[in-house]
Amino acid sequence: MIKLDRLKQYAEAVTYAEQALYLAREIWGDSNLWVATCLQDLAGLYKSLERWGDAERLYNEALQMKKRILGDFYPDVATSLEEMAELYENQGRWFKSEGLYKDALQMMRRLLGNEHLNVATCYCMKRKDAGVNVNPCI
Repeated sequence: MIKLDRLKQYAEAVTYAEQALYLAREIWGDSNLWVATCLQDLAGLYKSLERWGDAERLYNEALQMKKRILGDFYPDVATSLEEMAELYENQGRWFKSEGLYKDALQMMRRLLGNEHLNVATCYCMKRKDAGVNVNPCI
């Protein structure tokens, strides 16, 4: 799936991602991190295809599942917030995007420290969302 995504063969990748999600739910039910990962992967493909509603629904489902399993304060939860923020940014929903980037960045800083790569990436995305030139960040 990931290679198809990188090759921009999104329609084919979606087919495989939907099958993976179906199988994950059959095996593990609706409360498993593998299922949440499958939801997030499929949401990312939908985002690439600009299927905004489908992507938002699956990102939300993955986020809620991660919160149920891991709690509200965990790096994977912060990553989900960051991915939802990017979805809203792609749609031009700046206010929602900025709030989620801020929440993700605060959580990552507390959990991982200011020097962690994920914190730097989230910081750059938040600044990009705010319209700030981020070339020095990359």
